[in-house]
Amino acid sequence: MKVYSLSIVLFSTLLFYSCGESKEKEVSQYDQVLQLVENAVTPKLNDPKSYEFVELVLVDSVLIKDNVEYRLNYFSHNLEFAESRVEVYKGYKSSESFLFDSLSLKSQENNVLEYKEILKGIDSIKVSLNDRLNDVASYTYSYTFRGNNKMGALVLNTYLIQTDPLAPFEVINIAENEDELFLIPNQFEGYLELVKPIIEKYK
Repeated sequence: MKVYSLSIVLFSTLLFYSCGESKEKEVSQYDQVLQLVENAVTPKLNDPKSYEFVELVLVDSVLIKDNVEYRLNYFSHNLEFAESRVEVYKGYKSSESFLFDSLSLKSQENNVLEYKEILKGIDSIKVSLNDRLNDVASYTYSYTFRGNNKMGALVLNTYLIQTDPLAPFEVINIAENEDELFLIPNQFEGYLELVKPIIEKYK
């Protein structure tokens, strides 16, 4: 019975410290992001001394799989277009149309090969990432503060802030509205190493 009681105490203690550590990490992330945002924004205000912080709220996140799917869709659409252009130029050639251009046909054929190779590579990366596809690629915060405008009036301002997913949570975008948000704020592992040589290959 004593052993059982001791186990409960140890479990409770570990749970307490675990929750405490988790909370500290969350607060630490908040503090780091706030400091970085304020360092980027306040010097550009009309009157930096009038700055009044209101709130910083985590509103969204982009997952690695979101970035992967975006690229797959992007190159799939490019491939479809290139394949359709190849068929058009082949049609011009078979009908001996004056619109036929051998250089344009060759260019589109190279595009087809390029996009197919990139898509195959991204699929391979997707498989290798496995469970990491659900990891966060970037965070989005709503950042609100007050400051004097050019007329000297104290106004409320809200920006959308996109940051890296890991410490030190560098700010990668400051947007005034959703239209200015990056759809894919960070590339996924292996993407640039994949596409650069393939693009060079088919230049």
